[in-house]
Amino acid sequence: MGAVIYSGCNYTGKAYQLQIDGNYQNLSGLNGSISLKISTGLVVTLYNGPNYTGNSLMLTTSSQTLDIPCLLLSNWVNGIQSVKVIKNNSTAEGFNMDTSWITYLLLAIIFILIILYYRNCNK
Repeated sequence: MGAVIYSGCNYTGKAYQLQIDGNYQNLSGLNGSISLKISTGLVVTLYNGPNYTGNSLMLTTSSQTLDIPCLLLSNWVNGIQSVKVIKNNSTAEGFNMDTSWITYLLLAIIFILIILYYRNCNK
């Protein structure tokens, strides 16, 4: 199984069955709020433009399925118009979450450098 996108919250409305390695370029009817079910080991990228253009949102699963009962698309005037579904090739469990500490570490280093800079300027 791949992923399923529903045109309404709580898995209601029209259901779009998306297969692994599927490329869906011209979807319609996915405006406002949607819901999703994504199988284990997939990367699903949603685009608000046709042919994989515009803003995008990447949803990744590793060892568990991902069920999103309601995703609001208020900033996406055109809704979801294209979707890519691929197999997640990451072997690390929770790959996206495990690497987020690097961002916090870099921010902490930048903060410390700014403090040291201003201390040296005031001498």
